[in-house]
Amino acid sequence: MPPKTLFLFTIAFPHEDGETFIQNEFPYLSEAFGKIVIISSANGKKPTGLPAHVLLYSLDDLLKGKNKRSYFLKHLISISSILASEFKRCSSGKFFLSNLRAYNSLLLNSFICADVISKLPEFKRDAVFYSFWLNNHALTLSVLKKQNKINGFLFRVHGYDLILERWPHHYIAFQHTCHKYADKILTVSKKSLDYFKKTYTTSHKAATSYLGSAEHGTNPHLPNEELITLVSCSNIIPLKRLNLIIDILKNVTVKVKWIHFGDGYLKDIIKKYALRLPENITYDFKGKVTQSELFDFYVSQPVDFFINVSDSEGLPFTIIEACSFGIPIIATEAGGTAEIVKKETGVLLPIDFRPEEVSKYFNDYKQYHFKEHTFREGIKNFWKLNFFAGAVYPRFIQDELLHH
Repeated sequence: MPPKTLFLFTIAFPHEDGETFIQNEFPYLSEAFGKIVIISSANGKKPTGLPAHVLLYSLDDLLKGKNKRSYFLKHLISISSILASEFKRCSSGKFFLSNLRAYNSLLLNSFICADVISKLPEFKRDAVFYSFWLNNHALTLSVLKKQNKINGFLFRVHGYDLILERWPHHYIAFQHTCHKYADKILTVSKKSLDYFKKTYTTSHKAATSYLGSAEHGTNPHLPNEELITLVSCSNIIPLKRLNLIIDILKNVTVKVKWIHFGDGYLKDIIKKYALRLPENITYDFKGKVTQSELFDFYVSQPVDFFINVSDSEGLPFTIIEACSFGIPIIATEAGGTAEIVKKETGVLLPIDFRPEEVSKYFNDYKQYHFKEHTFREGIKNFWKLNFFAGAVYPRFIQDELLHH
């Protein structure tokens, strides 16, 4: 087994679900590294079944029993320097100062974690250090780099940790510090990389590295001209714009069954709005489901379309997953969606589309090629070439982790 050690920083993995991407990536990481040390923000019972060369530490365990006051005094100059640098980056001094206590606490915890991690028996300064997110973990790695305890590190950015316009006063806490000390910053789409290059001075550090999904089967599509099955899968929150799916379906005259997987605080409002749908449209809100429940559905129930009408995305993983089953996509060109949704895989809509114009894909379904077996095979082939975990992750490990 290769001798290289990887320090992998996660939010939930492997304690709980929620980081599907890492679950797909981890088998390839496990094979490529002689030892893996996972630092996870999640707590709770240690999962069973981890390979022998994988060690797991929770963030709470690293911070437990530490004298924060003594750490603060020890690192006062460095902490003050970073906070002052971040203050200059925020367009509203008032906003920054109103959050100063929280920022100071986050930064102090990062100094404590950096100290504890550097004393772990598995620690090596030339190990590979990789955070899946630009968050407190990336900040801890920035502290380790600033202190010259590690040779380098890299992290991924997705959407929320990249797009300034999503944040009050266009300020993402400690983003500047993390960009400054990282060796490589990986975007999940080329569109995100374009945004990065236009927005940040550290664009020379950035590159695109797609996320991949595993092979889980093929949707058993049998063209049924009496009923079109439409699936969506997302949190029920404003940027997902589920109301627009209802507006599309209000203009549909054929029979459609719409099935939504996912939950969120707008659920009751969306369900109430769905009462306006005509009798030819039936719907089923399945709520939050596990990935395996969703995939069981895809592999056993015929689906005509998967739909996503978000107004903001990184690279929508639910679309990648639907493509892996050969399901045609209807989606808005938000974020990197256009890199998945092309003429080979479905229909790309403008973000400000007119719902009545989208209804034609249902009303005139028989005239389109979406039901054809060869088209659906083509979707799967496109996914295999571009977003299959078995192609994406070995390349990522070789090009980015082992040679960064």
